[in-house]
Amino acid sequence: MSAVNQQSVTVSINIPNGDPNGVWIVERQLEWTGSVIVCPQPCFDTAKSMKQFSQPGVYILYRPADADNFEPKIYIGLADPIKDRLENHDKNPQKNWWKKVFICIGDSGGRLNIAHIKHLESRLIQKAKIAKQCDNSENIAMPKLPTLSIQDLGLVDDFLSKLLLVLNVLGLNFFEPLSISTNETSEAKFATGMLFLNSKNKSAKGCQNSGLFMVLAGSEAVSETATHASEGIIAFRKSLESKGVLKAENGRLIFTQDYPFSSPSAAAQVILGRSANGRIEWINDKGKSIKDLEVEAMIK
Repeated sequence: MSAVNQQSVTVSINIPNGDPNGVWIVERQLEWTGSVIVCPQPCFDTAKSMKQFSQPGVYILYRPADADNFEPKIYIGLADPIKDRLENHDKNPQKNWWKKVFICIGDSGGRLNIAHIKHLESRLIQKAKIAKQCDNSENIAMPKLPTLSIQDLGLVDDFLSKLLLVLNVLGLNFFEPLSISTNETSEAKFATGMLFLNSKNKSAKGCQNSGLFMVLAGSEAVSETATHASEGIIAFRKSLESKGVLKAENGRLIFTQDYPFSSPSAAAQVILGRSANGRIEWINDKGKSIKDLEVEAMIK
């Protein structure tokens, strides 16, 4: 998320039934007329009776990265009302992969009409595809942007910018490219924590950054996966290649941009094309692995 606006922001979370693992209603106080409803899949059958599910809006189906799926996955859609479309998805075996749904709606005063919502859907899909931070391959077509007046376009732009901050706070940070190495100054900022992975004449650089493991642009990966590589590793590498994050150049496979992974191990497995323990594979300039550094930190 771009850090252009540094002013203080208050985000409130209302938990209707008091269960922190249940449904959340998330809002920005005072200056935003929207809200985001966060609904885990097991809660959907009971939550769909909430008034927010009967409104028009944009929804984002979400599955986090895990041991079987190296890449987080999202699907962005719109519906009026939201409930009907989600019920169809929930019954569809090809769409019931989601673990949570994020429902983005305007206030009950109706300031967001269907043209506004279509615009939001299209912009979110476009941003996700440009950012390349997740699997959103099920959003095959790019919805056409509806024609809006200058006044309406300003309203939607303002709504979207505030919505993106809320989604980012909720961990759905797939709509802006993440980068730390766009220039020498930014890379130098992370120099003391820079880690390296070298294998089969391939070299990669990475670092821990905001709870993720960032592999830097220009890093290399092996051209072919190992014969015993898991389907998850193979699928993840193919996805990165299809999005242009990994690109074949002169017999090498190169990262064309900084790319965040959920863990050092996920990064190492993509780079090495096989199962790997990133806490051992990644080392600093003194030859110490992440595991070594963690042990040293505990002793201190």
